[in-house]
Amino acid sequence: MRNACSANAPRPVSRGGNVQGSPTRSARSIRRRRVHEFWAAATFASDDAFPEPPPFDAAIGRYVLHHQPDPVATIRRVAAAVRQGGIIAFHEPAGHISGLTLPVVDLYVKLERCLSSVFDAMLPHRDIGGRLIACFEEARLPTPHLIWESIAGGHDSPLWRLLAMTYQSLLPQIALASAAADG
Repeated sequence: MRNACSANAPRPVSRGGNVQGSPTRSARSIRRRRVHEFWAAATFASDDAFPEPPPFDAAIGRYVLHHQPDPVATIRRVAAAVRQGGIIAFHEPAGHISGLTLPVVDLYVKLERCLSSVFDAMLPHRDIGGRLIACFEEARLPTPHLIWESIAGGHDSPLWRLLAMTYQSLLPQIALASAAADG
């Protein structure tokens, strides 16, 4: 059975199916078992040498390419690990584009400048989000379908907390950069 509403059947859902219905204790138990089965069947690899034929149906990278010395080579390696017709997806920031607040908030402008200077020093390809099409073309892959998103929010947006936590986590790098500039 591909989809099931009953939580009482011994094995109500096949791999790739869905449990539908309220989260009763039985449904939660089935959901936990399904998560365990999914991860037990998942394959993780960090090696550059994959067996033939390519073993993966999909490869997904999130905030990977901006750290790579050669993003095109990374895309080629990833593509080589995916079966013909498989999915290659990257979620990458467009760090070269400045944020905007309306009205202008001076503290945000200063914070963004500070974070940008640290990211520019730390990330070899901070602008990769704006170059994905060119990278895929250079890797001789089909033009990817892209979705470009921007975070927006008012005074109660979680973005402010995220920016503060990012700044706090980068304070050691900011101190090192300041010391290097002074020294």
